This record gives sequence, structure tokens and C-alpha cells, in this order.
Amino acid sequence: MRRPNVDREEKRVTRGATWSGKKYQEELDPNDPNQRSLPTGAITQTSGNKKYLTTCTNTMYPANGTGAVVDVSLMDALYLQMDVPSAQLPRLKSNDTNTSNRLYIDGVEVANGEKVDIFTAVPCGQPSQQAWEDGGNAVPAPVSNADFFYTVTGKCDFNQRPSQTVLTQ
Repeated sequence: MRRPNVDREEKRVTRGATWSGKKYQEELDPNDPNQRSLPTGAITQTSGNKKYLTTCTNTMYPANGTGAVVDVSLMDALYLQMDVPSAQLPRLKSNDTNTSNRLYIDGVEVANGEKVDIFTAVPCGQPSQQAWEDGGNAVPAPVSNADFFYTVTGKCDFNQRPSQTVLTQ
């Protein structure tokens, strides 16, 4: 494995990875044929003309464990996605008005046709219990029919990626 590279030059594809328990950026060459296909489970995000690629390891934490920390300070948009290849709807996304109603926030199913902004759906300093129905049950349905349950807590001093708005006096 190559050592960390923090080059963030525009139009470079980068991949977040874990190395000795630390997150770093590894530069990928888009012209390298061995790097053209994305790894299984890769998360992609585009912001402006930069592309970010994150790969994750499914780590199951006990219900009383500390869980995982995700740094979203460089993101200007954030959504949840669940891929279920065998389902009638194989890709469920919280920002897709056709599938977001399979997400439950604090026991309430997201309304049909509604996009979910994860930045506002996760309250500051308060736990939010969320769940997904993977498509095996029809919706609307009680949250007890959901398949995946988790709790998230928003960071109170978080600032979403700065906008281009400038205030003058």
C-alpha cells in the first residue's frame, strides 16, 4: 500500500482509506486501467469539479459502543444510499423522491415524494434514531417493518461547507 498523499489538485480522483487507524487521501490515476473500476462498496461524491471516492469497511459496533465518526466538513451535500440488488428498487437514496419514503427518522416514515437533507435531519447534540426498509415490505408501514436500525448524533459546532455568499457592510 502506498504512503498517504495529500495532493488535492483539481480533477484528481482521490480515495479516502484507513491506514494504521488514520484516515488519509491516496491519489489515484484516472488513466491507470487497474483503477478505472470502483471497488465494491465504494462511496462517490462530486463537489464542483473534484471527485471524492471513499471506501468503507462494514464494522458492526455493539449497541452500547461508541460507533463511528464521519467527518462531513468537506461535503456540500450528503445523502444516505442503500443498495439491495435483489429488491424491486435496487438503489434506495434519501435524496431521491421515489425512494426516500423507505427511510424512518425518529420512528416517522419520510413522506412520499420528499427529499431528505441529512445535514438538517440529524439534530445538534441529540440522538436521532433512524431506520431503513429495504423493499421487502410495502410502504407506508410501521417503523417495526424496517430492516436496518441505527442512531446518529449531529455535532453542534459543525459548519456545512462554506457557500460563495459574501456579506458586506
